[in-house]
Amino acid sequence: MPENISNLFDLEDDVLFDLPGCLSSTIQRALTRICRELIEKSKVWKEKLPLLDVVAQQTDYAINVPYNAVIKNLEDVRVIQASTQNFNDMLPLSQLYYDYILENILRFKSTSVAPRVAMVDGMQITALLVPSFNCTSIPTWIFERYAEGFIAGAKARLMLSPNKPYTNLELAQVNEVKYNEYLTNAANDAERRFMPQTKSIGA
Repeated sequence: MPENISNLFDLEDDVLFDLPGCLSSTIQRALTRICRELIEKSKVWKEKLPLLDVVAQQTDYAINVPYNAVIKNLEDVRVIQASTQNFNDMLPLSQLYYDYILENILRFKSTSVAPRVAMVDGMQITALLVPSFNCTSIPTWIFERYAEGFIAGAKARLMLSPNKPYTNLELAQVNEVKYNEYLTNAANDAERRFMPQTKSIGA
């Protein structure tokens, strides 16, 4: 596995420690759900996607989304023109084009965009990402920073399962509090890391 990707299921033993008898598949599902929930609620995973080269007469462009993730929202879309020498001078698209791209990617679940902008050489998209529903791998920086939150969240939800050897309402509450602390930290991290250079356009 590449150095910048970590396996979410490496946390399975940490969850199992307090849940004797819990099935491996049950723990893995809990980890996947809690990982997706924390990332989606906090909006902490925002990445600049690979630059799209715009070619004359071409209307459809495939978007390469990393880590088998899903685009939840477009945070920023900019175009680079022939006269622009660096990405810092890239011109932001109008709201019209934001709406057009959102419609194609989100409403119709397409992975292509058709930027109809005159004299454009490229397009840079910053996207809000969430793990897919069957994710097993996430970026290492997310794994390392929020692993304890994923563990606590998975424990909290599983301990609420009725009539199980590991059912424990008191410990579930303790772990839920810990999970919510990590969720808050992730939301704060999202603000600090991205607010200065990206512009949200809504869900």
